[in-house]
This record gives sequence, C-alpha cells and structure tokens, in this order.
Amino acid sequence: MAKFFSNLSIKLKITLTCICIVTVSLLLFTVVIMTRSSYIVTHLAEKNMQQSLNFANSHINTLIDDVNARLLTFQAKESVQRILSASNHPDLDGELDTLEQDLFELDIFQSLIQKSELCILTEQTSFPLPSDTQFIFSDKTLTNDPWYNTVLSCADSVYWQILDSYDANRSYAVASKIIYDVNTKKPMAILKSTIDLNTFTDSLNSIALADTGKIFLCADNHIINQSGSALGNMLTNNKVIVNEMLKSSRTETRTIIMSNEKWLIKSLPLSSKGLYVMGAVKISEFNAAQKSIAAAIIITGLTL
Repeated sequence: MAKFFSNLSIKLKITLTCICIVTVSLLLFTVVIMTRSSYIVTHLAEKNMQQSLNFANSHINTLIDDVNARLLTFQAKESVQRILSASNHPDLDGELDTLEQDLFELDIFQSLIQKSELCILTEQTSFPLPSDTQFIFSDKTLTNDPWYNTVLSCADSVYWQILDSYDANRSYAVASKIIYDVNTKKPMAILKSTIDLNTFTDSLNSIALADTGKIFLCADNHIINQSGSALGNMLTNNKVIVNEMLKSSRTETRTIIMSNEKWLIKSLPLSSKGLYVMGAVKISEFNAAQKSIAAAIIITGLTL
C-alpha cells in the first residue's frame, strides 16, 4: 500500500490526502452533531412548549382580569353603594330586587360567571338580615367558615378559590371580593361569583403542540379539561404530576414515561390563583428533526 501511494503523482497524493482529511473531519463532525442533536432537539421542544404555555397563560390571565374587573364594577354601582350604606330601608323588597338585578347584570349571558351571590356583613352595615332571597344571604353563620375568613383577610384584592371537583365534565372556581363603602372605606358585603372553568379551556384546544401534544388547565388536585382525552387521563393517573408538579409554585419540566413512551411535560403556575397550564408532548415526535440532521450531514458528505 505504501509503495502504491509512493508511485502516485504529487497532484494525486494531495487530492487523496485532502479526501482523507475531509472524510475523517466529516465523520468526527457527524459523531459530535449526532451526540448533541438529541439535546438540541429536546431544548427546541422545551422552548416551543414554553412559548405555547406563555400564550395560554396570557389568555387565561386575561379572562381572570375580566372577572376581577366585573367585581370591581359591581362595587362602583350607584345602586349598590346607596342601598348597602343606607341607614333606613323602607322598601326592603324593592332593594333586594335591585341588588339581585345588579348581581345578574355582572354577566347577563353567563359567558364567564355562572352565578353571583352577595354576603351581607351584618355587623358592619344596618342592612336588614335577608332571610328568603336566592342570591343574598347573611354572614351570621359563617364566622368559622375558612372561605369567609380568608376573604376578609384579603382586603381589597380578589380572592380566587378552586373548588374540588368530582364531576369529570365540570370544574369551578369562586372569585370573591369585599364590597366597601367608597366614601368611608367600611366593608359592607362580600361579592361571591362562581366561574365554570370549562369556559377558560375552550381556546386552549386551538393551541397547537406538535401532533400528539396538548395543553391542559389544571388545579392543584386535578386536570380540568381532561374529559374525553386519553392523554389527560394518563396525566391524571401519574403520581409525579399530581403530587409534585401540580403542587409546585414554580415552572416545572419533567421527562416522564407513560405507556412505554417518553413524554416531555411542563407546568406553569398562574400567579397565586391555584391554577396551572400544563403541556405534554411525545419526545419521539422530535426524532424526525434528529433524523433530518443526520440526513443533511450524509448528503453533505456525499456531495463533497
């Protein structure tokens, strides 16, 4: 072999040497790229998922802000302020009807709020004790109620509570706010609005996450829009997700094996509301990108 190489012309020797150098370099480059491509593809998948979760998070927060704004609007209503702050109530039935109408007008079409109720703070106002109204009640029996005491400690902010759900098709939240006398700043009542969280999840279905991926809205003990989703059921039955990811106050990213497949799971908490957006996608979906990288390297080598 050495004799054969020594008999070649200088030009051919240089050509063969260059080919050997390029081939070895290409092989080394291929090994390095293939070693790193798995990391690169997973990193890009995480970045793509983060962008989708940020979009979902922004949308849900917009709906939450809408609910909060409606509660603030109720407090500012002239009829609400006049009735609750009055010292005399000669037409109690008429006033109760007016307050119930104001509650109904918080969301006439129930696009976000399913039901609103008003809890009268009887020791803070002279408003008579309501006894037989459907949506207005007294706080007399609520002194030891955790919801009641938590709302009173929230001052002027809106308190969100995610209700435990035993219905696979429905999950609810309660948004509550103290109603103050705008002049004296004295608390007069608590506005309590019930929100069907399924109205929050409709738009999440339109957010693409590869072919097998999906974004879910979650509470700290269950996945809200899991109904009819095999993936949602798998996530719900995974202890790592329910016991760890949905208990964390920060963004969590995990690689979890479910049904003999590796899944990339990422959860993002919505600021102190007890809600999370979670994305899940098969890692195998991104193997196509890794194969494309390998194919590009091979084609480049053949071209050279």
